[in-house]
Order: sequence, then structure tokens, then C-alpha cells
Amino acid sequence: MKRIFNKKRVCIIGHYGFGENLLNGQTVKTKIITKELEKQLGKDEVSKIDTHGGKKKMLQLIFQLPVTMKNVKNIIMMPAHNGIRFLLRY
Repeated sequence: MKRIFNKKRVCIIGHYGFGENLLNGQTVKTKIITKELEKQLGKDEVSKIDTHGGKKKMLQLIFQLPVTMKNVKNIIMMPAHNGIRFLLRY
């Protein structure tokens, strides 16, 4: 299926822990959903943003969101408890 305006279909924003071998519930859940979407849609249709790193990463996310919203059709946000508290504060 050809992409319209070079937009990816979905972006998943969640706790991946890239570079680390994390096996907590949030990381496992995020990786399973990403793997299934990549299997269904193709790896080139799914982009990922890692929120591992606390408040510093969340500040970067605030600046990445407008660009992501412009370049992706659907966004799935999977924050953990601390991420929800941080995002809802603003």
C-alpha cells in the first residue's frame, strides 16, 4: 500500500529502554504492541519514540510531538504512571 504524503501510519510513544534489557511490565507491553503492529503494517510504517530517561526525555518529547503529529497519521501514547503525571500537569 502506498503511503500518502510520505506519512507513516503509526508512531508509538512509550517506554522501550533502548540500549538496556528492561523486563518490567510497561516495557514488555510497549514492545509487544510495537512488534505486532510492525508485523501487521510493516516496519517502515511504524515509528517509535522512547520515553525512558525521566523528565529530560519528556521535555524532548514536548518538542518532538508537533513534528511527529505532522508526519504520522496515528499516535499511540503508552506512558507509565510518572509519564501520565508529567503530561497531565501541562
